[in-house]
Amino acid sequence: MELLAVKEIVKHFNGVKALKGISFSLKEGEILGIIGPNGAGKTTLINIISGIYKPTSGEVFYRGERVTGYPPHAMAKMGIARTFQHIQIFPEITVLENVMAGYHTRSSSGIVSCLLHLPSVMKEERAAAAKAVDLLDLMGLKAKANWPAFALPYGEQKKVVIARALAGDPKVLMLDEPAGGLNEAETEEMGDLLERLRGLGITLILIEHDISLVMDVCHRILVLHHGYKIALGTPQQVQQDPQVIDAYLGGA
Repeated sequence: MELLAVKEIVKHFNGVKALKGISFSLKEGEILGIIGPNGAGKTTLINIISGIYKPTSGEVFYRGERVTGYPPHAMAKMGIARTFQHIQIFPEITVLENVMAGYHTRSSSGIVSCLLHLPSVMKEERAAAAKAVDLLDLMGLKAKANWPAFALPYGEQKKVVIARALAGDPKVLMLDEPAGGLNEAETEEMGDLLERLRGLGITLILIEHDISLVMDVCHRILVLHHGYKIALGTPQQVQQDPQVIDAYLGGA
């Protein structure tokens, strides 16, 4: 089933053409990799899908509904979540509280209810905490739930960010360089985690410079170069594509 469709996306920044007519679709249960040199337009593309940027032209569809230009909170509530290239955690609060913060897209409590500590708010807080504990267990971090987030090593902080994104029950999760800065063992763990997430029914878009990880876990790979789509196919097809070899993989 086609879950997400991006059609002829163009994005200009003050005359700079960052994306030049990008189209692709995402199937339910798929892991799609997006690769390309720095400046290829990878992050710009997921910024448009997640609602951070509006495209200059082109359309985004989710489950057949046009969602072009919807704001980030609306996209998150519909089921499209993302992480960022640079870790964004709340360092002074606990690991558990960091993950609970991602539950807000599912919350129905208003400001007044929260200020008055109504029973409905407390019920949601308990649900958020239980959800966060389950996600930390999935990440292998349950034992560190009450640690201050800054005390975790870099690789585990990345897992906290992913857990927070998952707290809103997304159907599509876009990860911007989840293996960036990780060592070989941590990268292997990240690959295993991505496979587990797919097994839980989450469809993934992965921007990543670690080609080995992309080739191992992705079903298809989209290759961007100077804002153009130069290839889209299976890892084997992409590895053998002459344009990809010339532009990105560095020779025959």
